[in-house]
Amino acid sequence: MDERFLREVMHPGFGSYCHSADGELRLTESCEDLADLLGMLPSELEGKSLSFFLDPKSAGAELKCLRQQIDADGSTEVILTFLRKDGSPVRVLAGGRLEDSCGVQSLKCFFMTADKTAGRIARLQNELELYKKKLSQYESRIVVLQTRAEQDSLTGIFNSDTTKNLSKAYLSESGYRCALLIIDVDDFKHINDRYGHMVGDKVMIGAANAIKKLFRSNDVVGRVGGDEFLVLMKDIPDTGIVATRCGQIIEAFNKMRFDGMGNESISCSVGAAVSDVIGISYDKMFLCADMAMYRAKNAGGGRYVIEECK
Repeated sequence: MDERFLREVMHPGFGSYCHSADGELRLTESCEDLADLLGMLPSELEGKSLSFFLDPKSAGAELKCLRQQIDADGSTEVILTFLRKDGSPVRVLAGGRLEDSCGVQSLKCFFMTADKTAGRIARLQNELELYKKKLSQYESRIVVLQTRAEQDSLTGIFNSDTTKNLSKAYLSESGYRCALLIIDVDDFKHINDRYGHMVGDKVMIGAANAIKKLFRSNDVVGRVGGDEFLVLMKDIPDTGIVATRCGQIIEAFNKMRFDGMGNESISCSVGAAVSDVIGISYDKMFLCADMAMYRAKNAGGGRYVIEECK
């Protein structure tokens, strides 16, 4: 018997004992609520077999079901059809469990009209549905807040902290070859100074979208500075794929055009650190990629440099 169910739907005091020592289920305590339900006095119930008050048409099957449930796990929850004193039937939920006292087993049970039970169960179900709905809303809200906390507010890709944390977590455990790329927009200060920050923001958003399209969903793509992006490529087969992606990034930047900039093109410098060292630190990979990026920028920009990081 579900204790929570009993607490929620059982009418206070609407209970009795059915003594079962002799194979019969006898009402050994007076029950005013059950007596009222049947239009009888409590004294008319006490000591009598439960079957005495049931509709003969259904009593056999109902009591059989009750006893089968008790024999199976020592508890029951069954609908019984009682006859009121005036002969009219009333369906009642009978539920309870066996208890042992001084070697004598008795069935501690409750009785409740089925319509009352159905009404209360319906209310409980409605409350449960409302709870599920609220829980779903809370979970959705948590997902939204978590996503906002992880995203860069301008570009929608990972922000600096999330990019760093995800990359650190992967590098600390992975023994597979990987690459960390740093992408820096060339002469971004010139773009902001000449065309304004609104155009600069468009460049950042376009750059983020172009970079994200080139990588897998399980790679880490984030913005780690005003005009700087980072990509962690996981489980790469060889350095060739890194060179291919770096070239594609530069090509994608060269093709970008933005309103307010006429035909002026955008370029970027890419530094990549490649490593297969188990547990290599994020800081070491970042420093290696950053140095490679500055070598690309010092060579005129619009190009990439790849370095092995040991």
